[in-house]
Amino acid sequence: TPLGDTLNDMVAYPGIQDPSRDNYVLLISDGGDTCGGNPGKKVDALRNLPREVKTFVVGFGYGVDAGTLNNLAE
Repeated sequence: TPLGDTLNDMVAYPGIQDPSRDNYVLLISDGGDTCGGNPGKKVDALRNLPREVKTFVVGFGYGVDAGTLNNLAE
C-alpha cells in the first residue's frame, strides 16, 4: 500500500488549500506502507497546512496494523 505517496498527493491537491471549505481525508488501509513512503510524516504535512484537515482512518483487510493506523488517526 502506498500510504505515504497517497497522503503526499493529498497535501499537493490544490482543493485542500481552499479557505472556503472544510477538508477531510478518509484513509482506508491495512496500515502497511510497503512502498517506503513514511506516512507519519505525510500526515504531519497535512496537519501543517493552513486549513485544518480532519483525518479518519478505517482498518481494512487481513492483518491490519492497528498501531500504525491509530497513530495516523491521532
